[in-house]
Amino acid sequence: MKKLTVVLTLASSFSAFSGDLVLGDLNFFQKKNAALLSTSLNYSYSTFEEVSATFGSNDFEASSIHFTNSLTYGLSDKTNVGLGVNYALRNRTYFENPPSGINELRTQEEGLSDFTILGNHRIWDENFFLDVIGGLTLGFGNKEVAFGTQNGVTEGNNYQGNHSLNLALATGQKREDNWEWRSFAGFDFHFAGKGDLIDDDISSTEYDSDRSLNWKLGGTVQYRTNYNWALAASLDYTIVDRLKLDTGFANSDLELESDNYFKLGFIGKYNVSEFILINLGYDFVPRYDVSVTRGTDERERENGAGHKLSAGAQILF
Repeated sequence: MKKLTVVLTLASSFSAFSGDLVLGDLNFFQKKNAALLSTSLNYSYSTFEEVSATFGSNDFEASSIHFTNSLTYGLSDKTNVGLGVNYALRNRTYFENPPSGINELRTQEEGLSDFTILGNHRIWDENFFLDVIGGLTLGFGNKEVAFGTQNGVTEGNNYQGNHSLNLALATGQKREDNWEWRSFAGFDFHFAGKGDLIDDDISSTEYDSDRSLNWKLGGTVQYRTNYNWALAASLDYTIVDRLKLDTGFANSDLELESDNYFKLGFIGKYNVSEFILINLGYDFVPRYDVSVTRGTDERERENGAGHKLSAGAQILF
């Protein structure tokens, strides 16, 4: 398991200040008894090439249309808590040119995700901000994946099956010259879980998923052109742990090892009023490689560039 030691250097300047935060600011924090509803419609698309010692080379496409939603509440001026849940309209992987006799659809998942309990505690707000943020996803149902079938859609079981915990430290500043920044360092820990692989509506193979730990670093800068408009750019880096799926059959066990990867994001925000914000965003993930071993079959996967478009809104009440 990879280990990472993170040292955060907190800097301040004469032009930084901690007041006058408005909806859409990077370091925005709800006051006591205030609630914030956030929703976003996202479209993701990526390609990858998989080279197998058994099946040769195949090209795939992956696409997803899903909503991300959260509702948070200010328990105090220092502590916010909330609940998050996603809904996938479509989340599938398919062959670009399927081999003869093979269904073009490779995997498919739809429906609600598991619920995530959200938390944010502001430790410091003088000259700069320092927060502890986290989330606990409660995966009570088995994760189901429809494999190689047009009919095995897993309604109501999107991304389920594993409890997971993420924790991070975040720090930032808002400056008097309309610039703002925020950075974070943390981890995602996925507990061991169970799942089902549904194959052609005929069989269902159960598997065990080992625990895994991913480290994450990131930073965002934002410039507010006036009260209404803001533009932000972010850069995140993820250090990926190895993932193992155990089906109990030597020729079906799966082990996945991924390169670490970057994500670059851009977002434009418009404050309709003091209480309503709308935004448009674009995320880009450069190419990275993944090694997949299934039984005695070793596969090398080259992930093409990933793209995500999003349109969202926030309502403060």
